[in-house]
Amino acid sequence: MPGYDASIAARLKARPWLLWYGVRGLLGGYRCKLWHGLIRRKMSAGRMFRVYGKVHFIGPGKVRFGDDVHILGDVLKPVCFLTTEPGATITVGDHTGVNGTTFAAMHRIRVGSSCVIAAHYITDNQNHSMRPDRMTNPEAPVESAPVSIGDNVFIAAQTVIAHGVSIGDNTVIGACSLVRKDVPSGVLAASNPLRVIGPVGESATP
Repeated sequence: MPGYDASIAARLKARPWLLWYGVRGLLGGYRCKLWHGLIRRKMSAGRMFRVYGKVHFIGPGKVRFGDDVHILGDVLKPVCFLTTEPGATITVGDHTGVNGTTFAAMHRIRVGSSCVIAAHYITDNQNHSMRPDRMTNPEAPVESAPVSIGDNVFIAAQTVIAHGVSIGDNTVIGACSLVRKDVPSGVLAASNPLRVIGPVGESATP
């Protein structure tokens, strides 16, 4: 992406100290890929994969990152990719940043390209059965449905995205929102229960 590369070059020219920050992230990404390759974890990442701070991969499923993905976690809020089934997949597209987020997948969670994903929780399942015998019956059913997040989506902090949700391209989800239904493309949506406030760019910052 020539335009994207030019944007990076312009930022480095204006803030040369970002070069060290980038190198640090690349080293973190290299260590992450090397370690999880050695222990045969089902994790793969493309070019320019960068990791800052703490990130956890838990479970038997697959986690796949595109090119130029960066992961930012800290001691209090590490990034966590949890898969509960061998066939579960979590996919993060090119040029996407993930900050302090927890992903929990029984089947499939997909995040598109050029997204900003702040500290929140994304799950494709209920985590626990809704049946009264959930604590005594290990076979109690748990409802699950794939989650799909489009391209160029910004999800602000402390948001929960529930199973079965689809979020369209170029959409912004405001902070502290509960997303339990599909969200169309190109809108600002926020609150609990979630409501569409208006087209992106025509209302206040979330």
